[in-house]
Amino acid sequence: MAVFQSGLRAMAVHAALLQQVYLNTGLHGYSPVVQRLHSMQANMVMGIRLAFALGVAATLAAPAPAFVQQRSEQDMVFENRQQGRVMPLRVIERRVVTQMRGYDYLGNPIYFESSNTYRMTFMRGGQVIRVEVDAGSGRIRNRSDR
Repeated sequence: MAVFQSGLRAMAVHAALLQQVYLNTGLHGYSPVVQRLHSMQANMVMGIRLAFALGVAATLAAPAPAFVQQRSEQDMVFENRQQGRVMPLRVIERRVVTQMRGYDYLGNPIYFESSNTYRMTFMRGGQVIRVEVDAGSGRIRNRSDR
């Protein structure tokens, strides 16, 4: 008889737990397995939100990357132009393009502060030619086709 009563007590506890899950989840009419899956999904969503919040906090707390702190090419040219070390780009382009007759100027020159040069790109007959130009004088220093 004692075994029977303890079994009844265990079933009553189990039924009470199932009833709590049933009332708390709002998933009335679903099996206990589905209700447990629902609570597991809610926990996973909460965990994902927490991980996202921690990731955002870590990103905001990190120092700015080195490339953000470096001066841009435009800033370097502007400073060197103000100090008289670089000619205006339009003047340099006009000089070089007239010297490179028969070539198509592709634009987008690249400034190298270390050598104070521009690299300009031209094309002729499917061949790409890179021309290095002194930014101070506008003279051609080097050509890739020679």
